[in-house]
Amino acid sequence: MRKIQLILIILEFLYLLFQFECFCNFRVYTKLNVLRSKNKHSSDNIKNKIRIKLLTDVPNLGKKDDIAYVSISHFDNLLLPNKMAQKISDLDYEKNILNNQLKKQDILNKMQVFKEVLSGKCIVIRKKVGSNAQLFGSVTAKSIMEKLKEHISVDLFDYLKDKYIRLSMATEDSLTDMSIDIRKTGKYRINVNLYENITTHFFLSIIDEKD
Repeated sequence: MRKIQLILIILEFLYLLFQFECFCNFRVYTKLNVLRSKNKHSSDNIKNKIRIKLLTDVPNLGKKDDIAYVSISHFDNLLLPNKMAQKISDLDYEKNILNNQLKKQDILNKMQVFKEVLSGKCIVIRKKVGSNAQLFGSVTAKSIMEKLKEHISVDLFDYLKDKYIRLSMATEDSLTDMSIDIRKTGKYRINVNLYENITTHFFLSIIDEKD
């Protein structure tokens, strides 16, 4: 009798094990089907679209010279008539990648020059000063950028200023960078954030224009 009970228990266990294995296989099969469906959908999306190069900034699509994929109707009805994009061949696509790499390296080289010129330098700005060392007006990032023209070649400055240079200031009261709005004379450390996480700093001395 005990042997029969033991056999029944073993059979029941094997049946449960079989059910569990079937359940696991079903889940794996389902996940594989989902992945195949996503990949097919992604592939179909690209197949149904054409590769283009943007000739100007296009909202929700990209910036000038970016490569994008759009539907033929979108290209024919909007982008092409308005000269916002053009089709790009495989050869031009490869050339575009190479040009972007060369451009990036050129920017990095210019940033390195900029960093070496400014690093640790002290730049002086003279302002009209009232009582208690208070300035008439203030010194902002824009006015500091204008002052930098005197220390950096014009070509380099004009190339970098709008896209690749961000100025900020850390004070003794704050460990984080703050926007620049200086209203008193003194010496300040200006942090410079450049392209590809290249950073440097210089010192800014605000003095009375009479000195």
